[in-house]
Amino acid sequence: MTSNRKFIILLIFIIAVVSSFWLVSRYPALDIKAALSGSEAFEDPLTHQAHFHAPRKADFITRVVYTTLNWYETNWRGMAFGLVLAAGFYTLLKTIPRQSSDRRFRNSFMGMFVGTPLGVCVNCVAPIAKGMYEAGSKMETALAVMFSSPTLNIVVLTMLFSIFPFYMAVMKLVATFILILIIVPLISEKRRTAPENQVCEIDPAATYDLNHESWAMAFKSASRDYWKSLCYIFTRTVPLMLLAGVFGALASHLWSFDKLVGAPVNLASLSLLSFMGTLMPLPIAFDLMLAQAMMMSGLSPAFVTTLVFTFGTFSIYSAMIIARTFSVFLAVKLFFIVFAIGIGSFLFHTFATRWASLADVIPNTIFIFAYFAFALRRFIGLSPLWTGLGTAAFFAASLLAEPVFAPLAGSSAAYLPGLFAMLGIGLYLILCRKPV
Repeated sequence: MTSNRKFIILLIFIIAVVSSFWLVSRYPALDIKAALSGSEAFEDPLTHQAHFHAPRKADFITRVVYTTLNWYETNWRGMAFGLVLAAGFYTLLKTIPRQSSDRRFRNSFMGMFVGTPLGVCVNCVAPIAKGMYEAGSKMETALAVMFSSPTLNIVVLTMLFSIFPFYMAVMKLVATFILILIIVPLISEKRRTAPENQVCEIDPAATYDLNHESWAMAFKSASRDYWKSLCYIFTRTVPLMLLAGVFGALASHLWSFDKLVGAPVNLASLSLLSFMGTLMPLPIAFDLMLAQAMMMSGLSPAFVTTLVFTFGTFSIYSAMIIARTFSVFLAVKLFFIVFAIGIGSFLFHTFATRWASLADVIPNTIFIFAYFAFALRRFIGLSPLWTGLGTAAFFAASLLAEPVFAPLAGSSAAYLPGLFAMLGIGLYLILCRKPV
């Protein structure tokens, strides 16, 4: 390990970048947003604080321009960190042997483990996911990093459970785990997509005898390769970021979420809300602040539940990066998956009719226990007899656990045993190094 001095230099650089960003910028900013939630009026549709104020009675184009500039100003720190870290991962992963693994569920779990502490929004983490994938990481790992960074950060989770009803927070958490740990592995392809080009491939000739590489030579080589990687990531992500800011500003001025305050809950309104919530490129934590503002303004809890999930989980910018890195089909597929889950969160938790209750109980019960049996049989390798007995025991435990969690989780208590079982099986597979 000590002979690969280039690897050590790059690793130290990445650790220094991440640490400085966390301590100096990201977590202090998140703490400020958490303190301001519910106590401050928003000065701009896409950020809580406007640095450029549009003139009073400005026309539509002028307001769009000012909102775009405010979005750029709000996101530039996170985007700069995303670009620097993406280039670092791209260069670092190129220096180590590529180990192909088809354990897609484990790869997604590891991606979630990497992405959770990053603390960058779904827009700024997209270049990081791109860099990781094109350096050799699996598709499911890169996507798990992208989805977990803006949604599972500890400060964001604290805000989530502090400012929203408990059942909404649990719904957001369970839906996010299902998206990352089940849906992402299932839709990821085993065959890698060819990179856009080979402009910044690390020269194999540079991997000559590392045992005789001096620290000065290693530093020079690492700097040269990092600069190539940074230019590569920059040219393929920053133009799309600028375009996404314009699209987001246009959408925010063409349609406002407060138009549905007092509106009746129906499928058309819900679909529009879920579509716009999935589309908007909101900064980290501002998604929760905006959803809370809508809740305080009188927006129906049914609509708020949809916004809590769709805000910050996906965006027009992340869709652009996925389309360019993987495929347009995957970008469209993920967009409509998040869109559908946003609608489903409403159906399963807030629509108090008999058919919606059945739509909750029957599909979810079948899915939870069928997947549990599948995991016991396919991943852990139990016999059909022990799989049946294990599933029956899980069913009995779920019935006993639901009354225990009901005072805290309400109607969401029935989902908690499934969540714990899913996390437990994933942890068991990782600890036992079982193939998935």
